[in-house]
Amino acid sequence: MGMLDGLTAVVTGGGGDIGRACVGRCLCEGAALVVSVDRVAIDSGKLAAEIAEYMDGLQPQHAFIALVRERQAALAPQAAQRGKATNDRQALASQYQAILALIDERCASAQMDLRSEVGVQQSIVQALEGKVGAASRRIHVLITCAGGAVDRTQCDPADTLPDVVSFTDHFTLNTATAINAVRACMPMLLRGAQSNHADASNTGDGAVAPADQVDLESIRPEQPPAFPSSCADKPVASVVFVSSVNAVSGIGQVAYSAAKAALQPIAADLSVRFGRYGLRANAIALGTVATMGAWKERVAHDPEVFRKIGRRIPRARVASAWEAAGSIVSLASPASALITGQCIVADGGWSLACGTCVVTNYKKQKHGEGDGTTAADDDDDDDGGGDGGEPRPKTSKQSTSKPWYEL
Repeated sequence: MGMLDGLTAVVTGGGGDIGRACVGRCLCEGAALVVSVDRVAIDSGKLAAEIAEYMDGLQPQHAFIALVRERQAALAPQAAQRGKATNDRQALASQYQAILALIDERCASAQMDLRSEVGVQQSIVQALEGKVGAASRRIHVLITCAGGAVDRTQCDPADTLPDVVSFTDHFTLNTATAINAVRACMPMLLRGAQSNHADASNTGDGAVAPADQVDLESIRPEQPPAFPSSCADKPVASVVFVSSVNAVSGIGQVAYSAAKAALQPIAADLSVRFGRYGLRANAIALGTVATMGAWKERVAHDPEVFRKIGRRIPRARVASAWEAAGSIVSLASPASALITGQCIVADGGWSLACGTCVVTNYKKQKHGEGDGTTAADDDDDDDGGGDGGEPRPKTSKQSTSKPWYEL
């Protein structure tokens, strides 16, 4: 059994590396349906290849492997039988086709720009109805991966804060997209958390009500039992905001950091106000993740960049997108039912071991020894397929020193 068996998940920014990995991890953990929300449709071929690679590390008895084998046997019985004895090319091709079939069966795309709230709920509802029909408009998990740095090449000004335009752009890209997703999904999240009140967020004509029209009193749960022996089986919906270690450390890129930091109080507010209705909400602050959307140019410029960063991390390497997605999905799953309103740091220990390096380097710069920078290069998510904004022109006053991982 997987952590999300039979549940429905929505992942924003599914076109990016971390978002796509979250979609894949949800599928591998047994999700019945995963909706990717992004400006571009999810790349099914790339997702299938990544799932196949991830399967190599799973135990043979894992439920998802059994599910793939079932589809593989149905699509190509002879190749599936040969695959038991040898990993020949035909058997691997059959496995790939089986994974593609599962993606087609259990994944849907809602293409939109989340920076605007217009049409978001309607697009998600249409994606759900295309797979499960109008009878079951429930969401159990919402993961907001959409976001990123507006211009990754731009450092903070050396002698002042970035301008208000920079703050506005980053808040729109990282905070507003998350807010719009929550507002659009709230009625369906409450339905997912309250299976015994399935019609609580439906209007009289069967349409899903907007977030501000949900009758919360109609779905108020009963009083807690005297002894909570059965609470573990109670449905709980979950929201996970993908944040960054920038939000909890003073390491530069202040506009981006502030936008990511805003997600934690939103999670806390949701958990307090809607916890009694069965909703959890958390933020997860990721450290450096090796994503091609965010790091392609920097890797091309310096092929040793991940090795340099790894020397600053206690676990001695940066995370892959699928490792980051594992932490995200675990936090979103019922296995983390007691965690709500928190910001969980998942950075391999970087913030514990290296959080003071920027302060030290700032002092060097102040005394004329500047060979470092306060700008961070550990963005948590990528804007290659997410809701990235247009790059802004560089300002005249910028830091030109080395990144933090070369200190």
